[in-house]
Amino acid sequence: MNANPGANKGIKPSQLMTMKIIWGVFAITVFVFGYVLEVTEAPGSGQDPIAFQAAFGMMALMCAGLGLWVPLVLYTNGKKSNQPYHLAIHVPWILRMVFFDQISIAGFLLAFLTGTDAAYWPFAAVTLVAYGLSFPSENRLKAIFD
Repeated sequence: MNANPGANKGIKPSQLMTMKIIWGVFAITVFVFGYVLEVTEAPGSGQDPIAFQAAFGMMALMCAGLGLWVPLVLYTNGKKSNQPYHLAIHVPWILRMVFFDQISIAGFLLAFLTGTDAAYWPFAAVTLVAYGLSFPSENRLKAIFD
């Protein structure tokens, strides 16, 4: 028997559609950042890009780790509590997307501060892969509680 009575009810199609819309908005922002870098001239700081790459790379790694760890902790707590299914799923999933978004933001800042647009695209690629692995489907969401 499932410890969370709300989990048996599943997620409503409208709730799943809302999650898919949010997912799409996050995915589009990656391309918006790239577009902004292409149409503007980043001033660059004149400082060593390697130092910036290391700092922003570490920030992106921490955000990726937090994007995986924090939702797992919240999903585990959601299983143990009497939270409705959609609440136990939505909040951790949105936090995961926000942490993954920080990866592309780190790349955007790196590219803008160093004046090197190409520095953004590896961060964008990692973000898009993370988004792809986090696409909300009913089967994926149900698997969390099974």
